[in-house]
Amino acid sequence: MEGNEAREVEAILEVVSKKIPGVFSALRDVVYSQEAAHDLGRSAATFFRELKEGGMNEEQAFELTRDYLASIKNMGNMNLRNEKNQEDR
Repeated sequence: MEGNEAREVEAILEVVSKKIPGVFSALRDVVYSQEAAHDLGRSAATFFRELKEGGMNEEQAFELTRDYLASIKNMGNMNLRNEKNQEDR
């Protein structure tokens, strides 16, 4: 890579590294807001109801709904870890 290209890439990466923590903060605020909690509760209830209406018994529907919520929680935790790593740099 030529010197000029390397400086351009460095400048781009510097801007991106400054912007990423703000993006993660905004995502966290969206995911963990009161409105998001309300929407998540409705989503989980709908998911559970649809499974039951689709023929699953209560225990099966509960297990899958618990897994569904755990996967959403894991995505949120992943975002928080990424944000923390960005702040530590």
